[in-house]
Amino acid sequence: MKAMHKKVIAVSLSAILIPTIFSTAYAHSDFGHKRAHNAHKMLKKLDLTDNQKENVKAIVKASRVDGKQDMTEFKSLKQALEVQIKQDKWDEAEVAKIVGELHALKTTRMENSLSTKQQVWALLTPEQQAKYVTLQQTRLAKIEDKAAKRTEKRQAKFVKKLGLSDEQQTVVEPLLAQLAENRTQMRDAKLASKAASIATLAKSGEFSLALNSEAAIEMQQLAVDNASLHHRIWHNLTPEQQDKFERFMSKKKRGMKKHRRGQQS
Repeated sequence: MKAMHKKVIAVSLSAILIPTIFSTAYAHSDFGHKRAHNAHKMLKKLDLTDNQKENVKAIVKASRVDGKQDMTEFKSLKQALEVQIKQDKWDEAEVAKIVGELHALKTTRMENSLSTKQQVWALLTPEQQAKYVTLQQTRLAKIEDKAAKRTEKRQAKFVKKLGLSDEQQTVVEPLLAQLAENRTQMRDAKLASKAASIATLAKSGEFSLALNSEAAIEMQQLAVDNASLHHRIWHNLTPEQQDKFERFMSKKKRGMKKHRRGQQS
């Protein structure tokens, strides 16, 4: 396998069967805990007074809702998407419906989160608000670099685990190349929208949704396209390769849960 071909395959194999089709947009509970952990770290850097800390706790407690129903719905949609990817016959209408429901769920959760953030923002001094904006801008600048580094670390492991034949490479490579391009578009669109949201926050002091309606429609269409690519890739793997991939992803999830428990201890 040529070095360039290996890189293209590695970049994209991590998305097969996903459903990280929306990347971090529809993260499961492990990523939810990670986001909460990151938010806590961000607040610590703002050097809140004791009074501010108490007020933040009260706001968070008042806004906290039982997320079990949302999580149950998310898992159900995620499983439905996995089923569609593995189905022999591709049903784009059904996939688009699932993708739309995932987007609606994500949007509702984001709106609730922004309401809480706005209340916390009002408690900050102008200096703390300025520092918060700077920290967010710095964080965004690091995201792309970190994503590239993670890809480099994973690529050899994915290729070695699946052992694609020369014939499989011929069929799968164009699909993987398109998948990699789609994922880049999705990442760039989200980063651009988040950067715009931070700029709006700095100017007006108002939090806004990371994705506007036009960008959201584009993301949903890319998600449907990605699912189609995943479906075609999945059906070009042997049963043994499919089993290897699922076991690999299962092991990865267990590792993430272990890492989260270590952070919380």
